Amino acid sequence: MSHVLVEKIGTKVNIGSINLGFLNRVIIDDILIYDQNGQKLLTSSRASVKIDLIPLLEGRVSISSAQLFGATIKAYKLTAESKPNYQFILDSLASKESTQKNELNFRIGSLIIRNGQLKYDQKDIKAAPNKLDLKHLNISDISAHIILNELTNDSLNLAIKKLSFKDACGLNLVSLSLKLEANRQQAHLRNFNLQLPETKLYIKDGIASYSFESDKLQLPSLQYSLALEPSVIRPADLSFIIPELRNFKNKIDLSLAVSGTSTSTRITNLQVSGRSIYLSANGSISNWQSKARWIADINSLTMQADGIKFISENLGHRMNIPIEITRLGNIKFKGSIGGYGKDIALKGALYTDNGAAKLTVGLHKNSFNGRIETSGINLGKIIDNAQLGIIAAKLDASGKAEIGNLKIKANGKIDRLDYNQYSYHNININGVIQKQNKQMSFNGKLNINDPNGKLQLNGDFSNIGRYPKMNLTASIVKRLRFH
Repeated sequence: MSHVLVEKIGTKVNIGSINLGFLNRVIIDDILIYDQNGQKLLTSSRASVKIDLIPLLEGRVSISSAQLFGATIKAYKLTAESKPNYQFILDSLASKESTQKNELNFRIGSLIIRNGQLKYDQKDIKAAPNKLDLKHLNISDISAHIILNELTNDSLNLAIKKLSFKDACGLNLVSLSLKLEANRQQAHLRNFNLQLPETKLYIKDGIASYSFESDKLQLPSLQYSLALEPSVIRPADLSFIIPELRNFKNKIDLSLAVSGTSTSTRITNLQVSGRSIYLSANGSISNWQSKARWIADINSLTMQADGIKFISENLGHRMNIPIEITRLGNIKFKGSIGGYGKDIALKGALYTDNGAAKLTVGLHKNSFNGRIETSGINLGKIIDNAQLGIIAAKLDASGKAEIGNLKIKANGKIDRLDYNQYSYHNININGVIQKQNKQMSFNGKLNINDPNGKLQLNGDFSNIGRYPKMNLTASIVKRLRFH
């Protein structure tokens, strides 16, 4: 048997023993296949196959059962352009008549894999530690029970009863099961169950329709829909994708429906709930091939202060979360948010422990513009300035926010502004406010019509730097009592 394989694939092959079992079963022990560089490619303690003879006479390969125990595959390629070390096996199985199309008709009644291992490396690239890297796989404890009811050139009927494995990056697939039927017009996914250590995802039905032309998928024809039934995610189980999630150990309940085409996706009935978050929303994304456009209609978003702080501490550098967000306390939001490329627009009502506001905001990198209407929000706590307190205002604003530096151009009316423990009222402002660390400056016009005095200012003043600076023209109708 080994010399037949040597002749077929052209490399060294060792086989310990071959036994014929009952009813057309072949049992092969201690298999060892080398690659063309003399390195071990495949080892297996035992493989057995039971072939149905009558379909074979009809030109169909029908395997009633197959088992593979203790198999180890060591695959690699030297560079992205080079051929993998197993390519010679695929070439040996290919038809020598390049113009002839092979008619595929294949079936496996039951495939069982136990204690399998797969190692793959692209040798010119260094592996990323603790993160899934498809160029460097180290998969162990592979266990599977698979039924391939049909595989032809035009159709697939597959049932994965159970698949489990681990990867050195931290991925631990506890169980995967599904049923998939596909042909040249549509695909139907049923009873998709995926389990990670504390994550369970379930899709009852998923359907896709499409068309082929000259054996090429016509992407404009693609349409799909599926529903993620009530499921549970522990973000830490996904740390093999985003390592920063390893500390997110609280479970989140999740459900949604998805539909779309090759260029757009729509998400409806999105429900997310956990210890520190609740979200109900609908949304869509399109044109992701170039400059993505997306929008989310948020029916309700609630986040607890400890959850916001935790996200900021663990994902803040990845998501660029401003420190001021963590000072809002508990928040609730209802409205819409969308984006085009790196630009983001938001409109809605925000309720926090430090006050409420109606917001219309546009963001571009570190720059922003928009309008705020609030009957009272504690600005001092949010920007960490002990001299400031509550502000109630209707303002149009634009500016730039950077680490330790906030610059705002504001125009509108401030009904109340707390400063140095005094509340000023009826302030009209048109100017530029800048904050550097805990120091501030103002340049523009400021009219105050307070019950305790009236004041008109035009110019600038600043306590930024070593010495305060002031260049003002003032008109005092009634002296204000500054604090």
